Amino acid sequence: MSHNHLSDNVRPSEDDIDITKKLSLACHHMDIELTDHIIVTPKRYFSFKEKGLL
Repeated sequence: MSHNHLSDNVRPSEDDIDITKKLSLACHHMDIELTDHIIVTPKRYFSFKEKGLL
């Protein structure tokens, strides 16, 4: 899963964190592996997996 932030701020919002938890749980119940959630900006990215949030 991925989405973009138009600014260069890759820090996930509380809503980003909340929806990731909910989607991960939903995927788990359907035997689907959510491998990562990546936030991208024009110059940087943030990986929930790399930061231990997934």
